[in-house]
Amino acid sequence: MRAAPVPGRARALRSGPEEPALRDAFSTLLSLSPERLAEVDGALAEGARRPGPLREILAVYAGIARAHPADPGVPAALLIRHVRLASGEALFLGAGVPHACLRGLGVEVTAASDDVLRCGLTSKHVDVPELLRVVRFTSLPAPVVRPVPGVAGEEVYPAPVDDFRLSRLVLDVRDGARALPGPGPRILVCTAGTVRVTGARHEVVLTPGASAYVPAGERVAVSGEGTVFGSTVGGPVAHD
Repeated sequence: MRAAPVPGRARALRSGPEEPALRDAFSTLLSLSPERLAEVDGALAEGARRPGPLREILAVYAGIARAHPADPGVPAALLIRHVRLASGEALFLGAGVPHACLRGLGVEVTAASDDVLRCGLTSKHVDVPELLRVVRFTSLPAPVVRPVPGVAGEEVYPAPVDDFRLSRLVLDVRDGARALPGPGPRILVCTAGTVRVTGARHEVVLTPGASAYVPAGERVAVSGEGTVFGSTVGGPVAHD
């Protein structure tokens, strides 16, 4: 089964002004009928079986289609860059950039927002007119962020905003306790091993998936053997 092409829009995406071409294609794909969406799913599955340079990437989208059959988010996702992150890498995405995590463990930090809009891959309502109002219809380079050295062994992920600051600390039991720079507020999330968080009044032990909140003004130290991510308010990156 193969989805019929849309020559006019394909030509516009190749050579027309970027913003209106992307907007028109995005709107059209989110409005496809269930029959057309089933054709898209079939075309992706067929492409993923055929040898060729696009087989691997088509297999990614075919997997999305299997998980969300006849969902308008499947063809819309074809307009979104597919990025593979290595362990320790991150992405920074500004407001109005559609995104989805497909596989793996990730720590996501978001700024305060009035609302979260869905583009698809969900049973919840998709507000297409509102999406078309807020989505940024422009191509972007792969915004991969790699951590830079901070203080006390922290690795800090640079972000061009003051809303938050994300850091990672890989602990070795031989290093003893490490005082985290600055007072809270701070959220700590353990992703590997066992991490002990010690404050003036409390002590908690975190295992993978567990988190702790450090109130404003409180200083803590961490110890153990594992990996802990910390999120706090934004600001300049301090270096050793």
